[in-house]
Amino acid sequence: MKFSLLLNDHSGTVRDIGADVIEDKFVNSFKVAGHEATIHHFSSGDLIEALKSCASSGCDGIVMCGGDGSVSAAASVLAETDVALGVLPGGTMNLYARSLGMPLDVIEAIEALATAKIHKADVGCADGRIFVHQFATGFQTRAVRLREKMKFGSKFSKILASTKAILSVTTNPPVYKLEMSLDDGEFQPVKSSLFGVTNNVFGVGHLPYADEIDGGKLGIYFSKPLSRSGALKIIRDSILGTLHDNEFVSTGEAERVVLRFPKLKKSDQAVIDGELIKLKKQVEIKIMKKALRVMVPGKS
Repeated sequence: MKFSLLLNDHSGTVRDIGADVIEDKFVNSFKVAGHEATIHHFSSGDLIEALKSCASSGCDGIVMCGGDGSVSAAASVLAETDVALGVLPGGTMNLYARSLGMPLDVIEAIEALATAKIHKADVGCADGRIFVHQFATGFQTRAVRLREKMKFGSKFSKILASTKAILSVTTNPPVYKLEMSLDDGEFQPVKSSLFGVTNNVFGVGHLPYADEIDGGKLGIYFSKPLSRSGALKIIRDSILGTLHDNEFVSTGEAERVVLRFPKLKKSDQAVIDGELIKLKKQVEIKIMKKALRVMVPGKS
């Protein structure tokens, strides 16, 4: 089989390890496993074109080295095609890589990908935009917006910037008014500081990511309007994987979610897999069952 690795030479992970080290390991590991391997380099603004070019080159799989935002972009190109997506964790949290069971060490992950099996996975879709982890608004949006104003040049500094941004938002959590319909049910009013719709339901006992990649359900998570102490408790429970037990959070499952924002401001935004987007007055989110072929290690 033919596999291509996409590398952004300017990413912190590639700089830290070295592009030559990653390339040599990838080519040698895939060759030993009986595959043909090629390397493609790109700049941040050229990712989509690089993905489309690789996908049309006759390869069986594309391995994306990056975080959840880059992986989400790759999924948007590869969903509902015969080209599989492999994830080489090169981001900050690497939440989708965790869902796939990938080792978080890049060299170990390459070894795992070389012998991985291809499985079909679900993706979320918000008004036509594919996501692999989460659509969110409220608390998360403000935190990402604050983080983007900070300077960071490494994985550690980005984690530090994210932590500062999150703690800053807890001093005065936002409150959103919206209306929500699950699986074509009646619209219900929601007043919330934190609202998220996830690609499959979050697992328990760990960071917020799904244990299943083909569960066929969106996870719905929303809080009451929060005080600082309530926001801090949600952050704690998100890290510990006990969000389902948090007194301020309601959870649910659905295959289709429609959100309406009757008092939307022009400046209001949402976050999809860590990337800020403009928020619309109505958003339709659905689960696309087994729409993405993914490379999964350690499963037969």
